[in-house]
Amino acid sequence: MLASVVTNKTAIKTNLKRSVNQCLGNIAHTIAEPKQNQVPLLLLSFLLLLCVPLFLYTFRTFDNNRLVSWYWGFSQEQLFAMLALLSVLLALFLIAAKLQWRVPVNIVFLSIVAFFLTIPFWQTPEVIIDNARYFTQAKYLELYGAGYFFREWGGTIFAWTDLPLIPFIYGVMFNAFGEYREVIQVLGSLFFVGTMALTYALGKILWSHHHGMVAATLLLGIPYLYTQIPLMMVDIPAMFFLTLAVLTAVLAIKEGGYGHVFIAAIAIVLALFTKYSVWIFLSVVPLVVFAQPQHLWRQSVIRLSKIIFFATVLWCLVLSWYYPALFEQITILLDYQWR
Repeated sequence: MLASVVTNKTAIKTNLKRSVNQCLGNIAHTIAEPKQNQVPLLLLSFLLLLCVPLFLYTFRTFDNNRLVSWYWGFSQEQLFAMLALLSVLLALFLIAAKLQWRVPVNIVFLSIVAFFLTIPFWQTPEVIIDNARYFTQAKYLELYGAGYFFREWGGTIFAWTDLPLIPFIYGVMFNAFGEYREVIQVLGSLFFVGTMALTYALGKILWSHHHGMVAATLLLGIPYLYTQIPLMMVDIPAMFFLTLAVLTAVLAIKEGGYGHVFIAAIAIVLALFTKYSVWIFLSVVPLVVFAQPQHLWRQSVIRLSKIIFFATVLWCLVLSWYYPALFEQITILLDYQWR
């Protein structure tokens, strides 16, 4: 009886592992290798994309949290011109999908294209008041140096619920290149391009070059990112450090070695100091184990444990210095978000 129960548990566990691997593989294969019978679905997707600008333009007045209106930026004539252009582009994309055109593109070319795509957005004004805090924190570093910044952050340098890494980087850039908005905008574009390159590397390591290129290209198609790139905010840099943390964790779990493990731990701690929401997103790191072949899961768990151990040690060292400020910030977030 006992042997039967053990056998059943083993069989269930084996089937579960096989199902997870098969599911992940099928999702990746479906995204990277569209089939001919998916053309109707692509057509529906393109039509829905075409409706998005019209929908936003028409129903924006129902959003009482908006800061700006589409009517301020587009006249009806401009809207219809944009829709006409989108219609032509989407029709071309549909034809390309139906004929399965393949254009060889490498990540270097895609990175250059991505950088130039961000340049027209540099003229976007700073409309989000939060950037005043990041500027003020960066200004302290520019004026008084990195040592003062590290000593006084969270004290004399008022931090609200901001974490120090990105303002520190902004301050270093101001110190090196001067207090110009263009410096921050170029840096934002580089963080965006870097995230795209890291996404490509992640897809290539986990699956193949083609999967990596598809993932990187899809990242270029997220409109919201282009609204954040030119601003002195933390979202785009935080996205970069989060992706870096995941990539280094994948490499450490896949390749092993204390060098990879320690680099992954450092990357995770850096990501932790970008934005509090990144703490939640880092929960994806343990799932990297399931991206490895099933017979390597035990080895992967051991390597993951090493990453977590070193990251925890580094985090505790930093926490011992900034504990009062971080505790106060978390208290504010809890009061603001959930009470």
